[in-house]
Amino acid sequence: MKLNIRFRTSASLRPSEIAEMWALYQAYYDYSEDYFYNRIERNTHFVFFHDQDQLVGFSGLRINRMLHQIHRVCLFYFGQGVIHHDYRGKNLLRKMGIRMVFHFWKEILFSRCYFWCDAVSFKSYLAIAKGMDEYYPHYQQPTPKFELTLINSLGRKFYGEHFCESNGTVHKPQNFVSDPSAQVKEEVLDCPEIAFYTRANPGYRQGNGLITITPMNGKNMRYLIQRILRKRKKKGTMPTTRRQPKLQGAV
Repeated sequence: MKLNIRFRTSASLRPSEIAEMWALYQAYYDYSEDYFYNRIERNTHFVFFHDQDQLVGFSGLRINRMLHQIHRVCLFYFGQGVIHHDYRGKNLLRKMGIRMVFHFWKEILFSRCYFWCDAVSFKSYLAIAKGMDEYYPHYQQPTPKFELTLINSLGRKFYGEHFCESNGTVHKPQNFVSDPSAQVKEEVLDCPEIAFYTRANPGYRQGNGLITITPMNGKNMRYLIQRILRKRKKKGTMPTTRRQPKLQGAV
């Protein structure tokens, strides 16, 4: 297995690449093909994960810059993303975060930078909650005023009347997530982050999203690297077997 991560602008994608993306995406989300293609235009970039020449995951990326409370803020939105289930738990998102630090170092140096998403499943929320040390909303502490007003600004700007400012959630017309592993079952509620997600986003069963942000600061970058190194060390002490993924058909 030789995984690599690549950044591409949305405008540079070829029709054959988009078709390959759709073939992977439709196994996990209940979107129409037309809607999927239309959403691509909303993203400025995409991040691709390949195992040699095989596409095993991707995420849309939209970069926005704004002035918030006299501070220059750069926002990196992640959405329209999927990772094949055979490649989950392999630190792909954490490695992507570290790559982005090097790729967009000028923005990080001269702005307050945040990753953000509207988490439509606990899996999306957990990717940030388990991958970062500082993130909001957090199950153990209140959201600071700056981040709270930033969440509200994002909600009003990008979702308008579909945004609920009282709890930071986004109303969706339907639940588009068809991935069985993203369904909340009783046993996963033992995880405090997942339990918090269900409380913070009471409409999650209807597909509503919870706006979640995490700063791209030194503390989070150190935490990211430490998590990757610990997992790599742990993996090195255990025998592993290689599985060949089946990328076509239902999950």
